[in-house]
Amino acid sequence: DGLPQSETGSRIAEHLMAMPEHERPDTIISLDDNITIGLTSTLVASQWDRLQYKPPIITLCNRQIPIMPPWPDIDYYEVNIENMADKAVELCLKQLKQKNIEKEVILLQPVNKKEEN
Repeated sequence: DGLPQSETGSRIAEHLMAMPEHERPDTIISLDDNITIGLTSTLVASQWDRLQYKPPIITLCNRQIPIMPPWPDIDYYEVNIENMADKAVELCLKQLKQKNIEKEVILLQPVNKKEEN
């Protein structure tokens, strides 16, 4: 919808808080750390007096920019954005040289920071 990711996260949180408690998800999986920041910030702000709805969250974290919100139960998978950029440049160059290249699936393995420590 063209919104900054953090604002998208805020809107998701507002939607969740407007839902009846029994319909809210038990766990949230977010594919973007900025969305997660907006989501958690709004969840905390909307429950300032007492944080009752605090579902576990699984989210992405960029290795080069490890920004994670303080949240009671958060797990994340880390991606190396330098590796992603390298692969994107490689694919662009390949396309320029060969023209109609075949589609390919690229798998970049996430690294769970908890396992590194």
